[in-house]
Amino acid sequence: VSSDPVIDALSGHLQLKKNGGTICTVRDDHLQMYGDIKMNNDKGISFINADDTATGETVSSSVLDDYEEGSWTHLFMDGNGSNVTYNNGTNCRYVKVGRMVYCYFNITEADSGKTGTMRFYQLHFTTANSTLQVTGTWWLDEGSPSQNDAVGGAMYVVQNQRQAYFVYPTSEWQQAGNRYLTFAQWQNGRPCYGSFVYEAAV
Repeated sequence: VSSDPVIDALSGHLQLKKNGGTICTVRDDHLQMYGDIKMNNDKGISFINADDTATGETVSSSVLDDYEEGSWTHLFMDGNGSNVTYNNGTNCRYVKVGRMVYCYFNITEADSGKTGTMRFYQLHFTTANSTLQVTGTWWLDEGSPSQNDAVGGAMYVVQNQRQAYFVYPTSEWQQAGNRYLTFAQWQNGRPCYGSFVYEAAV
């Protein structure tokens, strides 16, 4: 051809092989890969040419350059900066798609003698520089509503840090001391389930 070189299968499908093994097949309407597509660091799939109406779109903001999933091995702290012991840590999972991090947790308190506000610290990724990231929900299972179950709380993820607070379900007549979940409100040996999403810095 007079412009870009072309490799053309005049009949059938075009295959790329290595030592007899098929790497990929170019079919009529798609490319079929027989292995993973591996990107160089900081490279990904660009959607810059997609039709959209986003404002402030740039080339870099249209590239999906990260995906991972795994166990979320977090640390738990009370209001005095003391680590809080818990069980079921293997039930904590995360999925990261681009800069969005999806966290799921199921933990049971196994400690005593701690005080103050409970929070996660050392999240898997540092949060973005957002004004506020209030997201998700959690259920403190104390056994029954009459045992002070807490259902429908939110998670406050602190900007530029790796911390997340449990925002306690409150009513307008409750005082500021009920804003965040405290150690005294979590009965030893009882589980808490929840999930939240936040934007990572990178």
